[in-house]
Amino acid sequence: MRPAAARDRLLAMLPALLAALAYTALSVQQWRRFDFPSWDLGIFSSLASAYARGSAPIVPIKGDDFNLLGDHFHPILVLLGPVWALFPSPLTLMVLQALLLAASAVPLTRLAIDRLGRTIGLMAGFVYVFSFGLQSAHIVQFHEIAFAVPLLALSLTAYLRHRMMTAAIWAGLLVFVKEDLGLTVTVLGLIIAVRALMDARELQERSAEAGRRTNTVKQLALSFGSDADIAARRDFTIGAGLTLWGVFWFLLSTLLILPALNPQGQFDYTDNIGSALDVFGPPIKWATVGLLILATGVVGLRSPLVLLALPTLAWRMTGNVEHYWGWTWHYSAVLMPIAFAALLDALPKVARFADRLRSSSPAWAHRIPRWVLQPRAAAFPLGLAALATVITGAAGPTLPVLQLAEPDRWSVSEQAQQAREAMAALPPGTQVASDISTLAPLTVDHQVQWLHGPNQRAPYCALVDQWVLNQSPAEQQVWLDDRWNTVFEQRFSNDRYSVWCQQSAPQGWERPAPASRPQSDR
Repeated sequence: MRPAAARDRLLAMLPALLAALAYTALSVQQWRRFDFPSWDLGIFSSLASAYARGSAPIVPIKGDDFNLLGDHFHPILVLLGPVWALFPSPLTLMVLQALLLAASAVPLTRLAIDRLGRTIGLMAGFVYVFSFGLQSAHIVQFHEIAFAVPLLALSLTAYLRHRMMTAAIWAGLLVFVKEDLGLTVTVLGLIIAVRALMDARELQERSAEAGRRTNTVKQLALSFGSDADIAARRDFTIGAGLTLWGVFWFLLSTLLILPALNPQGQFDYTDNIGSALDVFGPPIKWATVGLLILATGVVGLRSPLVLLALPTLAWRMTGNVEHYWGWTWHYSAVLMPIAFAALLDALPKVARFADRLRSSSPAWAHRIPRWVLQPRAAAFPLGLAALATVITGAAGPTLPVLQLAEPDRWSVSEQAQQAREAMAALPPGTQVASDISTLAPLTVDHQVQWLHGPNQRAPYCALVDQWVLNQSPAEQQVWLDDRWNTVFEQRFSNDRYSVWCQQSAPQGWERPAPASRPQSDR
């Protein structure tokens, strides 16, 4: 390898390295403070724990005997089993997501350096890896789409390097990340197939100019007269095959696999989709689309790769769940490599278009400055892409990476201290019902269910977040007794949490003395 190429490879890793450190630090911050925005980390931790034991992904947080493969189709998450076996902690999943999101920047940054030079290419890598979609995804902790982001980056980079088989292989794995990504794979297959036909048509036109005419594009694509002919036919076959692959797995997962494994015998998210007319409001939907356009640098709209965003945007903007519509949460993460790849695809086309204009007869075209034709011109659309992230930070909430500079977020919160005290009062290995604030940490050595979930099976203990239930101890006991038709007694209490367990101890467990903690002055 040439020294210059080796340096470029190392430079391409710089944005990924810094992002991995920043995102890992954010994870540590959240873990120390018991900052869990939803039950999702607890759900995926329970899944990883099940896979580590070699069992089906039964996750009581979603309901009694609930198989998580009946919720979303994500068999790729079986890879979490060995990781959890080595490092059994929800923090492991948070760090793993940090590494996966950061790693997605490597192939895209390398491509940007190759096309735009080292300085602008590196800037592009930083704009991508700290884009609003990736930051928002990481701050809400682990989700299956953490695997989709690097797969998309690898696939689209291969596509832009004209390595269609490699692009298809990476994209083909997306169907095992989440069921709706089968539609994204389908669109990419169509793009590859259409591109192959366009290449064949261009070859036909060149052949005609040289006096070697063919009757139809189809005849040319099926001929074996030249390497270009063979490449066009091969790419068309790859694109067609990828299209069928995506359609097959989307239909199989949504119509057969998910209903078969779901306790209700259905695909749970069908009711979340509304009318096509719902895309026109409320205004936050338009704001999100506007931010995504900025993320492409605007010029990215010239690339056919932007069509890959349509399946995701379709279910989000027609959905009746408010979290789908905005730029927070993890729903825009898979759109970031698409937007960035579209930008990289469009920049050379814009430069060629400007060059053709300068060479044309209209007088105004000659006023186009020559710097537009240079790689440094990419700084402007990259600035627009960075602006999208700045806008989301200004509109709120604060950009996650900026939280690293807040000293208060590095301290262990009072809530975390009280949660750990309450958890210490629980007998290990038992079934525990908990509120969201302690679901994930409890998955390490307990079977966990959500305190307010649909479970009919009574837990042995309940860890109550008193700020959520907002009841007196006597009212809590009545609520728990009625909820599961059994008798609970209080084992522990502090300002924030209380622990209640059934009066009969599980087999093999010796009950400790009741624990308590003096009330604070807060």
